[in-house]
Amino acid sequence: MNSPRLLAIITIIIWSFGGIAAKQISVKSEYLFVALSFSFTFLTFLTWLFITKRYQLMAQIKLFKPQFLFFGLFGYAIYWICMIQSFRNFSSASGPIVLNYTWPLFTVLFSELVFKTSMTVQINKSYTRAISYFGLLIGVFGVVVLAGKGDLSLLHIDSPRGILWGLGSGASYGLFSAYSGTVKSEEHQIFLFTSITISLLFIAVIMVSTIGNEELKLINQISLTDIMAITFIGIVCDGIGYFTWTKSNRRIEELKLDRSMIASMMFSLPILSVIIISLFLGEVLLLELYFIIALLLIVFSSVLC
Repeated sequence: MNSPRLLAIITIIIWSFGGIAAKQISVKSEYLFVALSFSFTFLTFLTWLFITKRYQLMAQIKLFKPQFLFFGLFGYAIYWICMIQSFRNFSSASGPIVLNYTWPLFTVLFSELVFKTSMTVQINKSYTRAISYFGLLIGVFGVVVLAGKGDLSLLHIDSPRGILWGLGSGASYGLFSAYSGTVKSEEHQIFLFTSITISLLFIAVIMVSTIGNEELKLINQISLTDIMAITFIGIVCDGIGYFTWTKSNRRIEELKLDRSMIASMMFSLPILSVIIISLFLGEVLLLELYFIIALLLIVFSSVLC
């Protein structure tokens, strides 16, 4: 299974079901189920690291950088906290999913403003940068349409806290993604392992504090459906999904193919995710004109960015 296109398709299929699982774990718990899914992800990456780098573990440890700890939190702990809170403040799962896919917009913003790197090619750089900024404006307009349910005056915002938490998840992963672009290829594996490790410790601290201590009582209430959702997110979405996506990117480089071959496929992910949520959870937002417009605007903005 070395075809980059096939690996990208597998990744899209895996991640498109992530919204259903995320909605499931957000219903009962704010932190406990996230902590359990992180435990599965940690074990998945530990196994991956041992299998692929068991004879170079010390060399991998030497590649560690202190800033991995800070930016790693945004890729997992802070991202998932924002996602869960967005789900808990929205009446539907479709809204948080669409807001989550604003992360490419935030990736461009953080890359340009914080890390002073450009996501655009050097040829006609000013032109492509203008296109990216235009994409950002379209994305913002898409969020406005979603927040106001088509009412651009924003006098009646639907789930304002859910909107803010959803944008928080997009911003969090956008920062993580932008920083990832500055990490050298040989550092990516230890960066990822550090990210999930510090995130697991962060959630564990919340769990033993007064904030999350009450959730420990939920352990006796975990159902089979909860276990399936936790396992799916921890092992499949955040574990195998990352492996197939990174391998797809690596095969593109090895075969010297155009990266857009797989990058363009990812733009179907938010649409597919919303369709799956509509089918399995019976949500009807996909039939609303304002929602379709907001979804298409955000997808289009990601294409331009």
